[in-house]
Amino acid sequence: MNKLQYNEMTIALHLIKSKSSSKKLKEGIDVLESLLFILEHKEDTKICHLLIREYCFSNVSYTTLSKVYNNEGGTGYLGLLKIYDNKEDAEHLRNKINAELKKLNRRDRLLKNQVLRRYNEINGNFQLRNNRNLGNNIFSSNELISVDRSQLEKLETIGVSAHEVHKFKGIGKDFSGLYYGKLFESTGTARRMEIMGAANEVIYSKMLRRLLKGGASDSAFLTKNGLIVGICSKGLNAFKPYAKILKCPDLREECKAVPGLLNIFIFSFIFLENDLHANNMGWSIINGEKRFAKIDHDYLCIRMHNAKYFREVQEKFRLDEVKAFLKTPCWRTLKALGNRARFGPFKINNYALRGAHWTRSKFTGKSVNTIGYNDKTFFKHTYIPNNYDELIKLPQMIRDIELDNFQSYINNYIVKMQSKVWSDTSSASQLADCIVGRLRQLQLHL
Repeated sequence: MNKLQYNEMTIALHLIKSKSSSKKLKEGIDVLESLLFILEHKEDTKICHLLIREYCFSNVSYTTLSKVYNNEGGTGYLGLLKIYDNKEDAEHLRNKINAELKKLNRRDRLLKNQVLRRYNEINGNFQLRNNRNLGNNIFSSNELISVDRSQLEKLETIGVSAHEVHKFKGIGKDFSGLYYGKLFESTGTARRMEIMGAANEVIYSKMLRRLLKGGASDSAFLTKNGLIVGICSKGLNAFKPYAKILKCPDLREECKAVPGLLNIFIFSFIFLENDLHANNMGWSIINGEKRFAKIDHDYLCIRMHNAKYFREVQEKFRLDEVKAFLKTPCWRTLKALGNRARFGPFKINNYALRGAHWTRSKFTGKSVNTIGYNDKTFFKHTYIPNNYDELIKLPQMIRDIELDNFQSYINNYIVKMQSKVWSDTSSASQLADCIVGRLRQLQLHL
């Protein structure tokens, strides 16, 4: 956003406020304008652009505050502790900015939607797409946002999930392969919550695929005549579920040389995944290499609207255990992570749960997702020793993530999703912020 575009943005904010009858929206714009006035500099509006952009896509972060206070990134103005001889004056301004940012971040979604709409109109919906730091292939043709029902041929209905799943075959070169979809049948508020859950899953899958280099299924909205009718996932190439691998001696023997299972588990923990059962992970052919991957990302995503659940799952998957593992990657610290998860490649499920899954499978045809003692023994004494390099390289893998680029990459997807199929991305933005925040805390620890 250059100086001219920034001026257009400030005029747009004034017009929104003058035309709106909403007291809350007007108060919110007053807070935003107050912050911009404090931060604005005649020759350089970079920090103001950064603030507007972060507010549109999520909440203004502590990283932005750091740039404001320390004059990082060529903002050319507010190195607060440098421009004031009197430290009390500098501290007063710092406290004022802090207070205004807290007010801004607490504002409701109405203000954010209004600001984002004008931001996109002025700045260009996909300007960030051409950011040189991110490369020119952010929106790969292999990464989906939506698939129209007309592009899919229904093959069958299968009972492998808590919900009815339809198996499709893609029509044409652009949609080749198999797809697995769930159709929304609710109306009103329930329908809206389903669509928000789908938006969460789409963004969740993009984040996981990015970090696992394609090692996760790609989720997309299922549409019909431009309307969202469900959620679908493109099937991974030659996917073999871990549950089936464990049952076959030959596949079990082959499995010990297939990498990726440890990466899947650690990133699933970071991503608050509480449904990593034996049928939601397995090996696949990814970029010509056989390695483990993850499918079915909806467990957290459809529950995020429940604030209590979202708080509880973050408490359950505490980062303290991950930090301990990254400091000393070994079986002891890995097991501590596994004890917190509901499922996992080495999580022994109790007899009651295993019996319930067996009974469910017998009468409904749904999958058995649990593992037992022998499966844990295989993972501990066979798989880990054969993949020890992957275990000890995980801290470096976390350390090497370029989080600013990663967040910009995800923000671009949120903008694309918002402009193409779904305008309310507040929940997806909250999820993305949560995951990026967890990764940032881990990097600070490392």
